[in-house]
Amino acid sequence: MATRKELRAAITEARGRVQRAIVESAPEWNTPGAATEGEEAWSPRQAMEHLVGAEVRQASNISLACGYPPLQAEPPELPAAADAAQQYALAMQKADSILQYVTDEDLLKVVPEGRMAGRSVEDLMQTMARHANEHADQALATAR
Repeated sequence: MATRKELRAAITEARGRVQRAIVESAPEWNTPGAATEGEEAWSPRQAMEHLVGAEVRQASNISLACGYPPLQAEPPELPAAADAAQQYALAMQKADSILQYVTDEDLLKVVPEGRMAGRSVEDLMQTMARHANEHADQALATAR
């Protein structure tokens, strides 16, 4: 089992990759991916609109698992990379308002209800890092 510290480090590293991907994909912001369907066909804009909302939703599920109220998350519209950078910073801040209080003991707690019911805090934090890396890779591939 990973520790809270290890999970936070993985999330921080993935977030840095996302921030770099936003900057590097700016010239191709609305260019679709190489695939013809599914998430692989998303433009950097679509990937980041999805990711910014997901960052807060995952933290909201962690909050629920730990016995606290959920966070409010509105799906963002990010017409330019500069908007994505700003909104991602706000999403990270909102998520960190929950993540900073997660303890190693909390990692075993599970989401009590909803679509993520039964998933542990550890699993959700691992997903946050993996998901951010996946969409950073996606945006960077379009930028190349």
